[in-house]
Amino acid sequence: MPKAFDRILIVMFENQYRSYVMSDPFMRKLAGAGMAMTNYFGAFHPSQTNYVASLAGELCAVTNDTPPASPLMQQTLVDLMEPAGVSWKAYMEALPPDPWNPAWQDPGYDPSLAPTDAFPDTGADLARYFRKHNAFASFHTIQASPDRWAKIVDETQFWKDVAAGDLPEYGWFTPDIWNDGHYLFNTHIDTNPRTQLIPQMSTWLQHVFLGNIEAGKLQGGGASGAASLGLNLDIDLLTLDPADAWKASNVPPGTLIVVTFDEADYDAAGYDTAYDGPNQIYTVLLGDMIEPGSTCDQPLNHYSLIRTIERNFDLGDLGKNDASANWIRPLWGESFAWDAVEDVGIDQVGPFDAAPMQGDVVLAYRGGETLQTCRLTGEGWRDFGAPVPVPGVGAPDRFALTSLGEAILLVWAGDDNALHYAVSEDYGAWSVPQPIGVEVGAAFALTGYTDTADGRCKAMLAWQGAEGFMASAVFDRDGWEAPVPVGQITDGPMALAQFGPSLFLIYKERLTRRLRITSYNLAPFNAFEAQTFDDKPAPLNAAALHQWAATDFPVGHFAKKFAGLQNDYQAWGKLALGTIDGEMRLIHRGAYEDMPQAFEETFALTGILSSAHPYSNGYGGLDQAGWTTETALPAVQLDPESDIVLTARDGAFVLIYREAASKSADPGRIKWMKGAYSAR
Repeated sequence: MPKAFDRILIVMFENQYRSYVMSDPFMRKLAGAGMAMTNYFGAFHPSQTNYVASLAGELCAVTNDTPPASPLMQQTLVDLMEPAGVSWKAYMEALPPDPWNPAWQDPGYDPSLAPTDAFPDTGADLARYFRKHNAFASFHTIQASPDRWAKIVDETQFWKDVAAGDLPEYGWFTPDIWNDGHYLFNTHIDTNPRTQLIPQMSTWLQHVFLGNIEAGKLQGGGASGAASLGLNLDIDLLTLDPADAWKASNVPPGTLIVVTFDEADYDAAGYDTAYDGPNQIYTVLLGDMIEPGSTCDQPLNHYSLIRTIERNFDLGDLGKNDASANWIRPLWGESFAWDAVEDVGIDQVGPFDAAPMQGDVVLAYRGGETLQTCRLTGEGWRDFGAPVPVPGVGAPDRFALTSLGEAILLVWAGDDNALHYAVSEDYGAWSVPQPIGVEVGAAFALTGYTDTADGRCKAMLAWQGAEGFMASAVFDRDGWEAPVPVGQITDGPMALAQFGPSLFLIYKERLTRRLRITSYNLAPFNAFEAQTFDDKPAPLNAAALHQWAATDFPVGHFAKKFAGLQNDYQAWGKLALGTIDGEMRLIHRGAYEDMPQAFEETFALTGILSSAHPYSNGYGGLDQAGWTTETALPAVQLDPESDIVLTARDGAFVLIYREAASKSADPGRIKWMKGAYSAR
């Protein structure tokens, strides 16, 4: 993949909802001068967790603002950049004069030797620098290296590097505690809500960081080392003549500037404004590769920014929440589109399901009195009518198919509602059917996944049990584990999929047509015991591993007011849920009789935590994550009974469905189409 930018400069501000920031005239103008990220989220709360996540691709079990007394041992972006020859620096305003300490080479050093937490750290002056906003200073692989430690520098060095045209390929800038909008200027006092702090950070950003001020001294009285301060980026000119604005600026060509926030104002009280979803934050991209006034509506978070950097510089990944995160696709001119609808070529009226297998897509369908298969290859659909030679399968009304590594797993319900299964290691060859030992109600769902914890290929089966309560069971090559409760209830269809290190279960809300979602965490790095702000245990806020979240939430695009969803999605009929690299997509019929067209929504946030307790504060979970807005697929018309499957092949979605009887002269026909991203 070619580079979208030559260098990146990230500046992070503090604790504001996106719409709070957009109410500021300059910040609104800035969003119009670049690419506005309209669906961008923080990773967790409070502040320090987001700085850590932005560097390490995980929270590292940091759950409060207390700087770690012992170094964090995880790998970071630095450990990817340096071997690849990508230069970097972390610029910290008001950085304390902490010389490198040889004792840091031993991660077990005495906590009293830890880097400075706050500076100035005397009672005479208010601290401007806080280590909780400098994640670089808390990781062992940086502390242990004098060369790496020397790349954490102050704002004087930043302005020298700007003047010399010597900015690194990766630069991070943390303003001080006033300029980042955390506290009121010259105090350690914040406001609630925090709207009064936005003009303070906006003024600094406009007139100092992006401006052009003749000043020989910095805030605090230190020498600037330059005749003037500021990147000299004229935002008004940028909207009228971008080429001239960038040419006149002090920004090197090919530089992507990311203006973002760590988190939203999670404890706001007394606000009366319409605001974006929990932890949805203002982020805008500026650069000579950006079209002013453009937007990106993809769901993104701090892990997405790491993935964007990794892809741009061909760094690989950290194997954490960055590995499966979405990236900022518009930087490469990528957009999504569906191809034209085609006919699979099957005459049948029974149910069907599909799953990837060894590079193809296998479609299983009931044809007459038998279960049959065909497959989608590079040459199109072939092998029509091949029987599934599984004694006793017959022609079930309810069955599900999923990939299991290179194999596929088939689960079906008999006339007595008992579930059975069989495995195919090679196309057309099946194992002897076996009972699972459970009975199901009206619906069940199945998905294959790779367990992040042990790397094994497994499958998750979820079903509606007695009185609508859902249960689930895990399958691997050793057999089925004991069923466990999901903890939620439904009276309709459901769908399962893996996205990143999580499983997601979407299902019909009981007695309505709304959709709800819960999660199942697969990653040890997304499980932890939480702490309060005063470092005491907070068991109610723990994040679980290998269990369903104790909470569920509506499926919807987050634009909330007083915790009410502006758009909570509804469906009438079956649900199709699938994933490709970087995103998960949901497709379903409209919720009313006169809405036969299909609708789709996209989810693309990794690092979702599964709360261990129903009274969790919800930080980092599905309560703080949103989907795209709902989009109609006019070419796809569905009946409430229509089967619909969303799977993937060669990095593209494959949608397979039975067309609505009102649209089709032959309602038994199965249709399909492919959807993928491509560059303009």
